[in-house]
Amino acid sequence: MKTAGHGTRHTSAIIILFGLLVMLQVSFVGAQETKPTTGEPVMAQGIVMRVSLKRKLITVKPTGGKRIKLQVDTHTTFEKIPDLEALELYGRVQVWYTTDGDRHRAVKVIKLVDGRCS
Repeated sequence: MKTAGHGTRHTSAIIILFGLLVMLQVSFVGAQETKPTTGEPVMAQGIVMRVSLKRKLITVKPTGGKRIKLQVDTHTTFEKIPDLEALELYGRVQVWYTTDGDRHRAVKVIKLVDGRCS
């Protein structure tokens, strides 16, 4: 003979488990890295790890992030430095860039004071 409460407990347990799974999924989706779209520039601050004058590329390592390769073109603006050639390796910069797939285009590059004594 079945008791009326046994089926209700089983159903409640399934509903609670389902609710927990939904909350975990929402948390996971919220924690994933979002890629910027082409239209909205994103700002990053970090260290210049590489400069290629020939390919017009700079690689910046943001604090606590992955390296970003940035394409420099005629629309890229520079502040506190005249151009790409004046960019110092291991110097600190703030960059604004747009993303199109895996390509990043530098919109603005600002040389930051790095705090080192000269």
